[in-house]
Amino acid sequence: MEARIRARFADWKPAGPAQPATDLGSVRLRGLTAKVVEEPGAATRVQIGFARPFDAAPDSFAARRRDVIESFGPLVLNRRLARLAREPNPPFLRASVALQDAVKSAQITVLTAETSADRWQNGLEAIVAEQRRLLRFGVTQEELDREIVERRAGFQSGTSGAATRRTVDLAAALVGAVDGDKVFNTPAADQALFESIVKDLKADTVNKTLGSVFGGAGPLVQLVTPKGPMAVKRPCASPSRRPMRFPSARRRPRWLCPGPIRHSAHRAPWRNARRSSISAWSPSASPTMCA
Repeated sequence: MEARIRARFADWKPAGPAQPATDLGSVRLRGLTAKVVEEPGAATRVQIGFARPFDAAPDSFAARRRDVIESFGPLVLNRRLARLAREPNPPFLRASVALQDAVKSAQITVLTAETSADRWQNGLEAIVAEQRRLLRFGVTQEELDREIVERRAGFQSGTSGAATRRTVDLAAALVGAVDGDKVFNTPAADQALFESIVKDLKADTVNKTLGSVFGGAGPLVQLVTPKGPMAVKRPCASPSRRPMRFPSARRRPRWLCPGPIRHSAHRAPWRNARRSSISAWSPSASPTMCA
């Protein structure tokens, strides 16, 4: 295959002079910022972003280990949000958190909640409360172990199907690796790398990364709505009326999410948290702050 690629492309030459590298700028440090986008007919959704400078360091085991460990906090938060969306009268239709690289210029953590047109604030307050809860109490070892099992299954599936990959998928993976300045690995090598990272991985190690995952410039709040608003900043900036408490192990909810401000058997734990106002984000803030 290598010989065929060289035979076809080795004599290709650029048609013009080399172009200078594009200056993509840098992340501008700023605090709470809100923006409203009116799109008639669009689904109502609210997004919260945290932007960090892009890491242009060469691909390495250390970088991949950091990326894998940093991914577990958002994975746990996604599972908590999914459970919350399945509850009766949820504050949003669906919600998620994702880590993104923005054109090699920034690394962004984005929380998104899709809501009905008149409940965007409920959705915003809910994802703020769950993000705040994650930063305050972290993930549990049980939650981490579950996500490791889920990701391991994906790597095992990739390894078992390596010999039957479609050419178009393999080509796309090769191009993606080149574009991302990554070393292209076989599925078996990726699985071995993953196993070496998660071996004896503890929740405390993951929890130490949460401040950086939800740190940097922000929170940057954007509301996309078919009709104009309203105070978008208030749920993110008003002081919290009550401190958030971690429940005792005996009272801990079955879905393992660190608990409410107060909890009873007849009230879902996040309802109290959602009703209380949420204070401004800062990874180094006090326990009564969002971070």
